[in-house]
Amino acid sequence: MASVLDRPRFLTDQQASGGWFYTLKKKFDFHKYAILGACNPSFAYKAVQAEPHIGTMLPCNVIIQELVDGKVEVAAVDPLASMQSIQNQDLQAIAKGIQLKLKRVINQL
Repeated sequence: MASVLDRPRFLTDQQASGGWFYTLKKKFDFHKYAILGACNPSFAYKAVQAEPHIGTMLPCNVIIQELVDGKVEVAAVDPLASMQSIQNQDLQAIAKGIQLKLKRVINQL
């Protein structure tokens, strides 16, 4: 799991500038599981401009967890799917851009 977190391309703008990183293992008896705050400030700004209340729904977390077989899983909510309930074409275009960027980063791991 540490090898995934150590890869420079995985870091987001927020993490590089001191964003939060929380590991459940530190406080609870739980397997290796990390929640990364992955909101890109530029994309978040564009989304809020397109839809002022969208801040309550931004899919900004990525999880990294070690599975029972020792493999590491990286997962995130599909931004396009999570924004479909809001009828705003500008927001859909922003979500599509975020979706492509997330897929590219996860596929490079």
